[in-house]
Amino acid sequence: MSHHRHAPDRFDEPEAERSRFDQSILNRLSERVGAPDLTRPIMARLGYMHVSPAVARRRRIGRWTGRAGTLLAAVMALAVGAEIYRHSPMARRAADTTLPAAIGRDLQRHHNHVGTVIQTIRMLAPSPRQAAPEPSTEPDSPPPVDEDVNRSIAAAMRWV
Repeated sequence: MSHHRHAPDRFDEPEAERSRFDQSILNRLSERVGAPDLTRPIMARLGYMHVSPAVARRRRIGRWTGRAGTLLAAVMALAVGAEIYRHSPMARRAADTTLPAAIGRDLQRHHNHVGTVIQTIRMLAPSPRQAAPEPSTEPDSPPPVDEDVNRSIAAAMRWV
């Protein structure tokens, strides 16, 4: 027969012994255990504790330095991006138009428009060849009206 002792099972213990065991656990849990008090550092980080004016100034300067650095980095990134875009094939190039070239182009367009209007008038009005004019007895008769108008418009546009 072996004489080894086995560990008592909790349910094998009498009721009084079990309540004493429960009481000892409750006593141990209610004891105060020494632990570092972290209230001051935590509250200081949250901004609820008083700091010296030098520390406050140093932190304020640090915040403004960080903001200025971020702003400078953003401006530099925008400048680099604009320069890259300017040299890319997607950028719109300005037309090489000078003031005299623009004026000449506008005048040419108006000259063409006036010419088109005169052509339309000629097509609507009967031509002198269709309507037989009466022969004039004067040798130096003025040219028909449409030729005179045509010459004066052409002369006015040539000098421009």
